[in-house]
Amino acid sequence: MADPVADFLAREQDELAGLDDDSVPTSGADTPSVGGGVDEAPMQMPAAVDDFGDMGNAGDFGHGGGLADAGDSGVDLSNLVDQTPPVANPTPPSFSNVPRIEPEKIRKWRQDQKQRLEQKDEAEEKKMQEWRGQAKKELDDWYKSRRDQLEKSKKNNRASEQDFIAERDTSEPGAEWERIT
Repeated sequence: MADPVADFLAREQDELAGLDDDSVPTSGADTPSVGGGVDEAPMQMPAAVDDFGDMGNAGDFGHGGGLADAGDSGVDLSNLVDQTPPVANPTPPSFSNVPRIEPEKIRKWRQDQKQRLEQKDEAEEKKMQEWRGQAKKELDDWYKSRRDQLEKSKKNNRASEQDFIAERDTSEPGAEWERIT
């Protein structure tokens, strides 16, 4: 029975052969050639022991037998190296010397847009001035009402204090105990 690795590689090479001109040629046999040329003889595969060779115990990898000591499969992997030529990244042509001509519609739109923005800026500035004036007036009115309110409170507190002192200082004979309780 043939080596499964070699069979897989041969199938892959056959599938990839038509993709580009630099693909690895196959010799037509099930095995790849050693040098990759058409005139060369096909590579000889080692005789397989059972289907996968002597693999030893399943859990004994790397210690006597098994896959670690299986050795070379006999397949020349040097032909599988990517041999596609590098793709040149073409640089876009330089337009620095070419003058940029703007269509008439775009130029007209830019001018109209500039005028509209200037008008909006002027209208915004007027609104801001109105709002500032209104805010200043409202703030002045608030300060005035606050001053008036404080003056009224002070006047009421003084009157209440005088009434309290006058009531406190009046003494009626025999009413001292009633004030305490």
